[in-house]
Amino acid sequence: EPDPRHVEQIDVNFNLNGVKNVEVIQKAVSSKTGIADFIRVEGNTTGSHLEGSRGKKPYGEISKFEVQTVAISELLSSRPDTTLIKMDVEGFEADLICSLDSGFLENIDIVMEVGSAESASIIFEYLSKKKSSFRAQKIGWKLVRVEEDMPKSYKDGSLLISKRRVFE
Repeated sequence: EPDPRHVEQIDVNFNLNGVKNVEVIQKAVSSKTGIADFIRVEGNTTGSHLEGSRGKKPYGEISKFEVQTVAISELLSSRPDTTLIKMDVEGFEADLICSLDSGFLENIDIVMEVGSAESASIIFEYLSKKKSSFRAQKIGWKLVRVEEDMPKSYKDGSLLISKRRVFE
């Protein structure tokens, strides 16, 4: 979680509930480790995102500040027991998925929101080339066979990337 306001609230909630076994990493997950500009959408901070994402233009008041980023591959390498990722990255999903090699895709499950038709197309092409198994909520969690099966916004539901045969 890159937003210091959210990290502060997470800490408050954890303290109120006696949670002690969780590590909050105050960084944005990205395709590379470094520094990036973060756009906070003041009236809807759940829509905040890294600058340059493929999502819609933010509406309302925004503030911009630098955050540290960590490459998703680095994050996963340092946590080999990770098996499930819930991804909602406001238009940055194609960049993150395309930065993962087949080794990661074979060992984790990802449930994700796809934010646009452009991201859906990029993800479809990448996962098809990697021969990954992916399913879409909008088609009853069946295997995605053609690009039209891909979700193109939150309204279409989630995408599941998994090597497991959980639905057969």
